[in-house]
Amino acid sequence: MDVEAWFTQRIAVDLAIAYLPSTALRIADGNARLTLLWARVGGCAVMTTAAQRLRLGACGGVIGGRVGARGTDFSAPREGAGPWLAVLAGGEMRFFVAGPFELFARADAVATIVRPWLEVREAQGAVVASRRFGALGGLVQAGLSLRFF
Repeated sequence: MDVEAWFTQRIAVDLAIAYLPSTALRIADGNARLTLLWARVGGCAVMTTAAQRLRLGACGGVIGGRVGARGTDFSAPREGAGPWLAVLAGGEMRFFVAGPFELFARADAVATIVRPWLEVREAQGAVVASRRFGALGGLVQAGLSLRFF
């Protein structure tokens, strides 16, 4: 879900919340099932074309949430969770279609500040394998937008 508020014709602030269901990650001799719950707060400085059908924006913000992991295919599977926090910088394009509908595309570079760390441990506690989330990444969104005002 993404909610956007326009304060002027040139400034927009948005709040997005998303949940990504379980995804498998192969680690050591087993798998980790990952889930991600995140929220994004950001804004865009927007330029509108003369015909006002196309809007381009330079955007930035903060994104963060919780990463959960549950081990599978291990002799003693465990689960845990940790925080995740990053800053965003990117751009967005919106194209007015008809009535309250717009097509949009947004791409952001993601620089992680707080990165989760996954570890596989033996029953005695020794680390067998580990994996840390990347420091840099990207986020791409596209779709149909409905404007109420």
